[in-house]
Amino acid sequence: MMVPGLSPADPVLLQALLAAFVAYCALAFLQMVHHRRFERRGHPDFPSGDRPVTVIMGILSDDPDLERYLRSVCEQDHPRYEVLLVSTRPDEPGAEVGAEMARRYEHVRHIVVGPHDPSVTVGKNHALLGALAVARHDIVLFADADVEFEPEWIRKMVSPIGHRLAGRRIDAVGAPIVVLPRNRLGRFFSLSTNVVTYLAAFTGPQQVFPPYVSGHSMAVERAFVEREVAPYWACAYNDDLILAYVL
Repeated sequence: MMVPGLSPADPVLLQALLAAFVAYCALAFLQMVHHRRFERRGHPDFPSGDRPVTVIMGILSDDPDLERYLRSVCEQDHPRYEVLLVSTRPDEPGAEVGAEMARRYEHVRHIVVGPHDPSVTVGKNHALLGALAVARHDIVLFADADVEFEPEWIRKMVSPIGHRLAGRRIDAVGAPIVVLPRNRLGRFFSLSTNVVTYLAAFTGPQQVFPPYVSGHSMAVERAFVEREVAPYWACAYNDDLILAYVL
């Protein structure tokens, strides 16, 4: 029996929407569990967590909470760091907020790198490379500008770089789970990011997929990025998967 006003394709659409909603709720729940597991496990006590750092963030969005997110980066519990807020054009939605942050904080610079060629790469990669060229420190910390970071985020991300764990040198640190969730359900970044992150959290050393470094938060030595990553970023449409591939 057909319901008036409902086409045969509508039930399929409703089922797809319901499945997407259930998947969203499941991923949000897993993100909450993952975040709490990380908090309980704590962070290894590596020395040299106070090394100079350059934080690079592209501010290309018009998120209404952008200023609050940027304040969480500009007011970090770290003795020496600079923040590079990058726009591709001065009339972008986030450019005004970035300029205001630069006026308010001495260690913050707002950089306009100019337009990019969309047939070659994406605006985010173009912005990251433009900021990398003027970074002052040897450790760079790339992060998205649509999350709120905890006060010790820089220290936790940077301290392992260059040290050894289980006999292997740590070249990069990626941890999207050190951000503060927006609400009790957590934050749905993207399907691929969540799936890989949760697999890494629950399978531990038994993981059989390639290493993954999330663009939400990734720390690495500047020389490594310039030598190994920048050539790929200059002609690619993704940042974090490229870095993971190179690593």
